[in-house]
Amino acid sequence: HGTLSAQAVQQMKSRGKELFGDSVPFTAMGISSVIHPINPFIPTVHFNYRYFQVTQSDGRKLWWFGGGTDLTPTYLNREDATHFHNTLKTACDKHQIIS
Repeated sequence: HGTLSAQAVQQMKSRGKELFGDSVPFTAMGISSVIHPINPFIPTVHFNYRYFQVTQSDGRKLWWFGGGTDLTPTYLNREDATHFHNTLKTACDKHQIIS
């Protein structure tokens, strides 16, 4: 947590965020995990997700999530990879916000 610099505010504005003022309070948090199985036929899985929130000068809060996940097989099994990505896409599509 802290206060975004004027440069960070400008960068976020250039990416479409509607921020007011040159100094904006923020809170950020995240989690990251890597699973390294002993069996070489089970792929390594990594994920990191983060939450970012800013508080506008009028008290209004803007927030968003970011991050991702990946599957890193020692031995490629295309069926497993396809299943992994299709399952993630299905889960994400249920929460997609269309503006």
